[in-house]
Amino acid sequence: MTNLVSVKNKSTRSKDENVPAQLRPLLAAEAQILKSVGEGLEIDVSHISSKRGESEEAFGLIRADFFAWLITDAAVARQVNLNGRLSLKGAQVQGTIRIAFRSIPIDLHLIDCIFDSAFVASFARTKSLEFERCTLQAFGLTSATVDGSIALDGVSVVSHLQMHGATIGGALSINGSVIKGVGNTGVNASNISVRGNLSVISTEINGCLRMLNASVNGDLEVQSTTIRSRGPYTIHADGIKIGGRCFINNGCQMFGITRFMGSKIGGELNLIASRFSDAVAYPWISGAPSFLGRFL
Repeated sequence: MTNLVSVKNKSTRSKDENVPAQLRPLLAAEAQILKSVGEGLEIDVSHISSKRGESEEAFGLIRADFFAWLITDAAVARQVNLNGRLSLKGAQVQGTIRIAFRSIPIDLHLIDCIFDSAFVASFARTKSLEFERCTLQAFGLTSATVDGSIALDGVSVVSHLQMHGATIGGALSINGSVIKGVGNTGVNASNISVRGNLSVISTEINGCLRMLNASVNGDLEVQSTTIRSRGPYTIHADGIKIGGRCFINNGCQMFGITRFMGSKIGGELNLIASRFSDAVAYPWISGAPSFLGRFL
């Protein structure tokens, strides 16, 4: 029995010893995360309180530098990958996430998390990323490589999504989300490469969905979505290559020009039951187009 206790204490200490000195002492939620890593269970820190500043109490508070270390550290990754992904719920992340040019060697699932500053992972390499009911100020994946899929479900983005030049080995899905945009940009996915489907479902975007010269091996699905442009274009997808079908249907509302000039769509272009306030410009399509859209 003594030996078992000794081993357990050593294991707990080894986790603490991995933490860089500049991140110590840990906040209460950070300590709970570190303690629970590797168990294969959802880590819920929404009930764990810490002080923010002199007097304000915050629940689930963790620092951006701790979060960046947590998701990029090789020793943490070894523990996580024994039992699957890192699933974190109810965290309030304080500060800008800066992990450009770094590797995230884990599958990451974030639930009900709030980021008070930008999440910047430009030129990074990661496995799968899933954000569920999270609040993001801005999300940057410029020229990043994602080995798996990206899913944003019920997410609120205060600024915009920047995915220019990213390579995604699986699917990219944005579902039930609100993207407030900045300037005329809501989502910048120009030159993106998606091996699976690219879907935007039941989402509101203020600004352009830009997919210039993008490549989608599967289907492009924009369904039950409203895009309000601050400039001429709602969807600007000149030069896009879609291996499958293109759906802009099921009650979409496009307040601006929807443009696909110089593009290639391998299958059907389906605009059924959508509404457009301005022109729809499309290229040669090898499949049979089904329009039946309406102009606002």
